[in-house]
Amino acid sequence: MGPQMGNMAVVRVLHSGTSKDPNMMILLCYLSLIAAHNSFAFTASYTPGRDNSIADSLSHFDFQCFDHLASHAVNIAMPILLLLLAQLLVI
Repeated sequence: MGPQMGNMAVVRVLHSGTSKDPNMMILLCYLSLIAAHNSFAFTASYTPGRDNSIADSLSHFDFQCFDHLASHAVNIAMPILLLLLAQLLVI
């Protein structure tokens, strides 16, 4: 399965709220619980790489292309807040 089909599969899982993969269901449950606990909603949509070159460069680990396309991006790693990490149980 190529990256395009994989990304479309993720969108389908997020829209349907179900998956045959038990690990995906665990992640989906965590995401849903965190969203409910923090009062936010989420959605997903698929955009082909040719229409979203910045995201496409990141998904292919082409950091030189990313730097060229997104020169405005902050070039410093941003730590994940401990509060958010505490909500994610290690599977």
